[in-house]
Amino acid sequence: MRDIFTTLNISESAMGSFLCVLAVYVLLLYLSQKDFKRLIFSYRDSMSIFILILGIGTICYSVLNLKLENLELDFSLYVTFGIILSVLGIVSIINYIKNGSYAFFSAMLMCICFIITDIFFVLYKFYFYNYVFTLISIITQFSSYFFMVTYFLEKEKENEIEDLIEN
Repeated sequence: MRDIFTTLNISESAMGSFLCVLAVYVLLLYLSQKDFKRLIFSYRDSMSIFILILGIGTICYSVLNLKLENLELDFSLYVTFGIILSVLGIVSIINYIKNGSYAFFSAMLMCICFIITDIFFVLYKFYFYNYVFTLISIITQFSSYFFMVTYFLEKEKENEIEDLIEN
């Protein structure tokens, strides 16, 4: 998504790149919340969920509190982006913890890679450029693609198995 804009050297459209990535995150959040609705929680889950929300919230808050320079878009858009990515990460991690399937494991790793990618993207794009930050961002971005494909393939297998069991 964002990589296509970078590869084609389309620098005029920071908003286009932003909206492409945001659309993917919103779509993934929609898909993962459908699985999240099926989960059954107990009282003892509340502490681990609270720690997870606190941890990811702290990461998001810390990145957004950096003294970012040369922002291409309004800061509120980055806050929205961070909140959506944080919620996606929280939901996917909880889905894996409560369900434990390989599909949810892939989804969790995909979201962790998204978070790492975007942290290092912010660091090298708006804070200070460092070749190592760029390399980490690229490696985790391509890893997230791998885990995304794995998630969808495994989720499709799980759906086929559920259909066979129902029939």
